[in-house]
Amino acid sequence: MWNGDAAFAEAWDVEAVHTEALRLEELRLVAEERRMRRLLELGRDEEAVGGLEAFVSRYPLRERALGLLMEALARTGRQTEALRRYAQHREWLAEETGLEPSAELQEVERVVLAGDLAAAPAPPGTGPSVELPLPVRPRSVERRRGSRSCTPPSGRGPV
Repeated sequence: MWNGDAAFAEAWDVEAVHTEALRLEELRLVAEERRMRRLLELGRDEEAVGGLEAFVSRYPLRERALGLLMEALARTGRQTEALRRYAQHREWLAEETGLEPSAELQEVERVVLAGDLAAAPAPPGTGPSVELPLPVRPRSVERRRGSRSCTPPSGRGPV
């Protein structure tokens, strides 16, 4: 998966390019959060902790990732550390933005406090509300694609 510098960094002065680069970056971040969620689902909690700590440090406003980190820490027996991370985030968020953590992240805190990870809610942003639309292809691309066959020479179905 691509994780380099911002897409189209050399052309950010063009508004359309800048907007597309931001959209691509958001898609990349969502994909990385989903990858970390899958690691937890597979029971690879320690691996998830390492990746999530780096991710949360780089993107402190992404509460979905913090919720995943809190869950991973608690699942690896580090409930105190999970709660400390939440408290630090809450303090930082209040100082920087004047806001409180999302209701979803507060619920993750409550579940960690109760020690009931089986009842853990989905971390913030896991629902359909954060799904980003796929880019729309220009009609010219669709016409070109429509003129080619999708069946390989063997006749065994789509490529």
